[in-house]
Amino acid sequence: ARAGNCFDRVIDSAARDSLVGNARDTLLVTGGTLANYPSLIVPSSMPIRFEGSMTFDSNTVVTVRPGYVFRMLTGQSFTFQGGSRLVARGTDAQKIQFISDNVANPWGALSFQGTPPDSSYLTNVRLERGGSASYVVASAATHPVVMDSVLVRQARVNGVQLNAPGSRFSRSTLDTTGRDNSGVIVSAGTGLELGASTKVESSVIRNAGGIGVDVNGTGAQIVATQVLT
Repeated sequence: ARAGNCFDRVIDSAARDSLVGNARDTLLVTGGTLANYPSLIVPSSMPIRFEGSMTFDSNTVVTVRPGYVFRMLTGQSFTFQGGSRLVARGTDAQKIQFISDNVANPWGALSFQGTPPDSSYLTNVRLERGGSASYVVASAATHPVVMDSVLVRQARVNGVQLNAPGSRFSRSTLDTTGRDNSGVIVSAGTGLELGASTKVESSVIRNAGGIGVDVNGTGAQIVATQVLT
């Protein structure tokens, strides 16, 4: 069956409380592609575990509910392409988290590609110990990503790359890039890279292994933002 149909059945079961609270029965998604799924919801109460890199394609919209924790494996990444996008809106009390399953081994990236009809959104999200090969969050020039009240911490290589016009990094903190677990610089990691017509505002960028904020496009704005060593 198509992966989307699998989610249909699990969501329907969870609504009847057949999975919620059951510590032994967990839906394992071992990687691959989910396509043509316009409303894929990841609720915090459902025992779903993503155990491999995922590609979301063909206008799939992934909506993550407040409080959900993604325990990412070594090098594991999520790619959004073909009109697909991510809507991850946590709250102050229930942040959405992307954290490493093993603190010694960083996970990969959230990669935003293609040309979706709307932006991807990350609000009240914590992303920790990612960026195993490059950026923790990377957006192509045609996929805007709006980040608000986000903490990006201890990126192994680079922090956040916003290439699409309209992308924003607001009221957020990017803390430490290009360093290993002991704090030793292992790469000249960039904290935040801004493309044309993007914006960082009311944020803090600190402890980059290389450049704190790298502006690579015209019309990029840096407003009320601290860049600290």
